[in-house]
Amino acid sequence: MKEETKPKPKRGPPTKAIDWTQFEQACALQCTQEETASFLKVHRHTLSAKVKEHYQEDYSTVYKRFSESGKCSLRRNQFVLSKKNASMAIWLGKIWLGQKEDSGSQELLETFSKLLKASNEQAIKAELTQSA
Repeated sequence: MKEETKPKPKRGPPTKAIDWTQFEQACALQCTQEETASFLKVHRHTLSAKVKEHYQEDYSTVYKRFSESGKCSLRRNQFVLSKKNASMAIWLGKIWLGQKEDSGSQELLETFSKLLKASNEQAIKAELTQSA
């Protein structure tokens, strides 16, 4: 007669369920693994293991996939903001279009300003001389 073996009870605390929608939203917000684990009230090692079990991919691969949607959302919001905020439009131009403030242009503007001032001073002197 064979003795029936009972399954051994699992040790440790009961497993916690993870809300995968909240996990994906945390990734989209660029939360770190530690921040996401804290938010979901699990240890980061537990989170990593659960992600591997749920998605059949390692944490970094899954994180990258879901964080990209957050970047897209941020970019969309920046473009909307740039329509009303000149600083944002300039910043976006520098970052995405490679535009930059040219120091040579600034020097040229300063030189032009000095010449214009000198020219105005000469015109005033000439006018004063003719009036006298």
